Amino acid sequence: NIYKSEKNIRSAKVDEISSQFYPQIYTSLAYTRLSDIPPFSVKVPFSPTPLKIQDAFLNYYVVNAGFTLPIFMGFKLTSLKEAALLQAKASEKEADAETNNEAMRITEAFYNLLKIEKQYNLVEQSLTSMKNHLNDAERKYEQGMIKKSDVLKIKVEKQKLESSLIEMKNNVEVARTFFNRAIGIDLRTDSKIEWQPEKIEIEMSLNELLAEARANRDELKSIELQSNAAAENLRSEKSGYYPTLNAYGNYYYNNPNQRYLPLEDKFQDNWELGVAVKWNIFDWGKTSAKVTQAEETLTKIRNKESLLKESIETEVINNYLKLKSAQSKIEAAEISVESAKENLNVVENLFNQKMATSTELTDAETNLLKAETDLINAKINAELIYKQLMKSIGRRIY
Repeated sequence: NIYKSEKNIRSAKVDEISSQFYPQIYTSLAYTRLSDIPPFSVKVPFSPTPLKIQDAFLNYYVVNAGFTLPIFMGFKLTSLKEAALLQAKASEKEADAETNNEAMRITEAFYNLLKIEKQYNLVEQSLTSMKNHLNDAERKYEQGMIKKSDVLKIKVEKQKLESSLIEMKNNVEVARTFFNRAIGIDLRTDSKIEWQPEKIEIEMSLNELLAEARANRDELKSIELQSNAAAENLRSEKSGYYPTLNAYGNYYYNNPNQRYLPLEDKFQDNWELGVAVKWNIFDWGKTSAKVTQAEETLTKIRNKESLLKESIETEVINNYLKLKSAQSKIEAAEISVESAKENLNVVENLFNQKMATSTELTDAETNLLKAETDLINAKINAELIYKQLMKSIGRRIY
């Protein structure tokens, strides 16, 4: 809504400046009551009394309609209009960038909820497996095949998993609340999400990714438009060095009308048309000060543009390297899961043959849980980093 309002403001600014290219038509009405004064009279030789020429008028009525039309304003209006158009386009790009940022925030909330839900499911599966181990251990203890300490160790691990499951469930609800807020629904909604793992492949080189970011990022497009707008504003301020030319016209319907002599107490009309040239010869440095301000504004925006380019390039490189690292972690995690599963099978067989302790069994179960958690985290992190990389090169993620 904020960016939408900003866009509407700048669009209205374009309309405001465009209106100044057309004749400005106006009208006015006025009434004036004057103080009473003697009539206008002159002394005539050899006459005892002055000769009255005109009675004093105490009431003046003025009805006026007119127009002004700028013909040449030192390129000011054209520059201001172009600057306003560029600013309006910059607002659109800012809105597009913010929309993509908001989509990224939703994506991050989605993957955060997904990660915690998957971890919860893994802990739940591990707890089920641990319960089965405990049941087997209790039967073997009753048969005198293992010690009571072995049963107690498995019970301790089971209790740890149950406590962890409660904590994970709370974490799931917190993550769901953040996700609901991100997508704008009631925080208490029991949102259900679905996920199909994506195969992530980067077919572009780092240089190609950087080139696409420079060409596509809405933030860069916006600040480039702002820079061009600042250049137009500078041109507008320099218009103060040029003369201005305006056409004007007026129609009057006054009582009395001073164009008609002698004055009469009645409404009479007249009109006028003209052109006016104005050139500000000396203004004590006002125009040059405005030009300096506009030049510094343009310099500041161009410096910001350079810093933004560097920041975006750094973001792309960082995400690219993080994705490469995340992909290698997936491969390592897959090997770890395979190894942990094989190790658990071996330890279970040894435990059944009284050749492994309950500690070794629970350790093998814990190692498998950790390996599976690392694998799911690696896959989800890789997808999230891939989305971040796509956003950093200017692609839409929605």
